[in-house]
Amino acid sequence: MRWRIAAVVAIALVLGIYALNRSWLFLRGPRIVWETPPENAVVKRAAVHVAGKAAQVAELRIAGRVVFLQEDGGFDETLLLAPGPSTIEIRGRDKFGRIIVLRRAVVYAPES
Repeated sequence: MRWRIAAVVAIALVLGIYALNRSWLFLRGPRIVWETPPENAVVKRAAVHVAGKAAQVAELRIAGRVVFLQEDGGFDETLLLAPGPSTIEIRGRDKFGRIIVLRRAVVYAPES
């Protein structure tokens, strides 16, 4: 009888840990890893490559435009910059309405 109670408790514990592990991703909210360009980058061309990965994101916007994610959560977008300093914004929203906003400063210094 004791081993049955112990087995039930063990199974309940394993299922509880599994449920917490799976729900933790949703509890954390949207996540974005911004790979390029680096913060305070000085670029010589007007076209700048913005890339990274997103998780738990229902909608991703770069500079206000909707960007579609790849199957692995990656994103890859090219933006045109005006000469001088610019701020690039990435905004992610999950299906519960939680928002994450990342900003990076980039300077476009065309070659003279």
